[in-house]
Amino acid sequence: MSFQNNKGYKGYSMSLRAVEAYENGLVTASKIKGIPTSLIEEFCYPEEWHHTSSHFNKTNFYSEHNCRVIFGLEEPTPED
Repeated sequence: MSFQNNKGYKGYSMSLRAVEAYENGLVTASKIKGIPTSLIEEFCYPEEWHHTSSHFNKTNFYSEHNCRVIFGLEEPTPED
């Protein structure tokens, strides 16, 4: 079965919503530099989750800024 023709999936890698999440500035825990993934997954709340891979894995997406604020690596903004 090929997902390339599926309107909700981009190739074999991720759903179109996952692509949209990246375009909107959200990232997976492994993409956040300077904070171990295990700590992000334990202490940060994901903004969204989306399907990834040809096995439709559920992957959490985070605001990098919010994670960095939680760990004291950035200052909160007025919008926070």
